[in-house]
Amino acid sequence: MEALTSCLILAGSLVALSGLQGRATRSVLLMHQYAAAYQVADRQLTLIDRMGVDAFIEQEIDEGEDEQEGVKYYWSVASELEGIDALYTLEVTVRWQSMGRAHAVRLDTRLNGKTTTVVLDAGQEV
Repeated sequence: MEALTSCLILAGSLVALSGLQGRATRSVLLMHQYAAAYQVADRQLTLIDRMGVDAFIEQEIDEGEDEQEGVKYYWSVASELEGIDALYTLEVTVRWQSMGRAHAVRLDTRLNGKTTTVVLDAGQEV
């Protein structure tokens, strides 16, 4: 009887440990996906910074798709001119589906475009 009880306790413990391992594995997978989503957003911001925010806005490409390790990440960029010379606020959002749920990350930043201020020879701004 004691052996049967011990076996039942051991079996119950193994089932509980198995469930914990499954949740831990899913958490690690999701963390990798969040890291990949941030990389997609960072790549878009780097591209915008290199080409210039004005040139990026003129192209009118404000969304796209990137696939990594079998997961499709959908990115979008929203831009708004702040009204302070050529200062833009940019918001990059990356969305994806995983484990039956929708996930998203968002990065916000400000970048300067081409200045609209003209400096005269005497050092005066117009």
